[in-house]
Amino acid sequence: MNTIYYSNGSPKADTLLVLLPGMGSRAEDFIKNDFLRQIETAGVKADAVLVDAYLRYYLQRNILVRLQEDVILPAQEKGYKNLWLVGISMGGLGTLLYAKEHPQVLKGMVLLAPFLGEEKLIEEIWSAGGVRNWRAKMPLTDENYQEMIWDWLKAYSQSDQARPRLLLGFGTEDPFYRANSLLGEVVPKEQVYTQPGGHDWQTWRSIFYKMLIDHF
Repeated sequence: MNTIYYSNGSPKADTLLVLLPGMGSRAEDFIKNDFLRQIETAGVKADAVLVDAYLRYYLQRNILVRLQEDVILPAQEKGYKNLWLVGISMGGLGTLLYAKEHPQVLKGMVLLAPFLGEEKLIEEIWSAGGVRNWRAKMPLTDENYQEMIWDWLKAYSQSDQARPRLLLGFGTEDPFYRANSLLGEVVPKEQVYTQPGGHDWQTWRSIFYKMLIDHF
């Protein structure tokens, strides 16, 4: 898995942001769309790794192995204490899949308009009155991983459940708006960001900057 490493140039940071792009995007798109500049402008003392986690890794179902071996373990060996995954769209799904398997590894995750499942499942959760009332079909396996993710996310409605900190952001015209709104119902309000905009870099960049200012 190819990566682009970024250091803010100051003495070694304790925090590392691992950025996962959406479908059709590559690691360098974070640079083109000023995400690294946002980190600098916000004054965040963190380094970053931009990950070329494109569609093939998801289709071959080795995204978690490659993330662990190519990105997370080397970061831990370098001494980073606070690891954050930042996932856009499909990268948000990858972030959640990793967080579910390795919750103790992450300090937190930033989800920008994450893909949270097919419309049929989203409609089922919506019709149930939200994720708190929804019940997943058992047994949960890798074949119904979308339900498995939502079942895991339900725990965010319970304050006594240990989970990585979750920051969520999406545009009000985003095609994933309803799914993201359902997730937002179980995340503290101060950790949910919405603004006018669609499924695009301009919206994500603006929300990401606000998150950096407020939480890092």
